[in-house]
Amino acid sequence: MHEGEVVGTPQPMLKPSGRPAVSVVTILILLQAFAIVGAFVGGWLARQRRLELENTNRKLRHINTELRRRQTEDDDADAWSGSLEAVQASRTAMESALAGPSAAHPIEGYGSDNLSLAKARRQISGLLRDGKASIRQGNGQHALELLRQAGQLSAELGDKRAERAVARATANAYREVGDLNMCLRSLDFSLGLSKEVGDTGRDSDVLGEIADVYTEMGDLDKAGQFYDRCIKAMAGDGLSSEGTASWEA
Repeated sequence: MHEGEVVGTPQPMLKPSGRPAVSVVTILILLQAFAIVGAFVGGWLARQRRLELENTNRKLRHINTELRRRQTEDDDADAWSGSLEAVQASRTAMESALAGPSAAHPIEGYGSDNLSLAKARRQISGLLRDGKASIRQGNGQHALELLRQAGQLSAELGDKRAERAVARATANAYREVGDLNMCLRSLDFSLGLSKEVGDTGRDSDVLGEIADVYTEMGDLDKAGQFYDRCIKAMAGDGLSSEGTASWEA
């Protein structure tokens, strides 16, 4: 025993480097602490996710209730509104034909086939119909090709309502093939066209579709924002302007 050394005082275990060794107990305590913190954070995130889902589901139930109410009202109105819409669509087509360049210059046509205005409109309608049928059959790629032609012809005619109908159908085709980003772009484009023509009567449907797409993408925050906009738009929906029904059928 050296002089000055206190008897009975244990000396700390030293590593070869001369520093005290970390005990196994200390390591276990630290690991347990990390596990507790991780469980707490994981539980908090899970609760937040559950609250977001509950909030989204609540908005969806509200929308579904409103849609059922509107569907009932639409069914009751079908008996008298169908003929009115047909007359309005025919009048719009006639006014467009008289105002269009083909009325003053019959040799001018539309599309690669040099179609008259009336034939061009019929072709757009046929392409839209066939495109929607392809989507229902699960052939989204074929639908995109048909709708691309319809979009080009609609733009050449300068018919914004037709362009809007094509954009909405194109969004469904992109959704069918799994391209959700292009689906959102098409839906957003259709909203812009609604503002241009001053007819936002059916934009609640588009806002709901955008919310659905964001839900599929897992972005519940964005989905909730668009579900809120959808609910507000549904509260303000009125009758669509003239000419809408001919393209949106």
